[in-house]
Amino acid sequence: SGPYRRRAQALMPRVTGFSPATVRATLELIPLILERRALRERLRAELGREDALDAWRADPEHGGTLKAFPLGAVLHVAAGNIFLGCIDSAVMSLLTNNVTLLRTSAADPEFPALFADSLRRADKAGSVASTFSVASWPSGDKAVEDVFKRRLDGVVVWGGEGAVSAYR
Repeated sequence: SGPYRRRAQALMPRVTGFSPATVRATLELIPLILERRALRERLRAELGREDALDAWRADPEHGGTLKAFPLGAVLHVAAGNIFLGCIDSAVMSLLTNNVTLLRTSAADPEFPALFADSLRRADKAGSVASTFSVASWPSGDKAVEDVFKRRLDGVVVWGGEGAVSAYR
């Protein structure tokens, strides 16, 4: 019930066209996404083990040892119709120690900025927030998109066929 939640609850029905009840239900998922147990379960599902980023471990199934490494600098391109998807994507990127840049959708530049600000306030040491940035540029700006495609290690695109094709 803090200021970020109240701001998002007031803002998102207008931005998304979702009912206040739908926005409220979606916002209630955020603590579940960020809860330590849930994050560990996601790591286990995605990487096979929750400690896959910590150290080399024996991999009896395949023989040898296994360790997951961050990809590097990753751009997440948000869809305009699902405001929580880009945040979930960015959280998984941060959790796996990637530098994370989130490009807002034209329809919703504010929710990602609210999330980033709340992350900065919660992360007093700056160890996570310093690797996360939110940016915006006009859709279809090929010159800007080309810079990111050349310089970043990966791109995650949320949206329709046109959005995905622009970054392919």
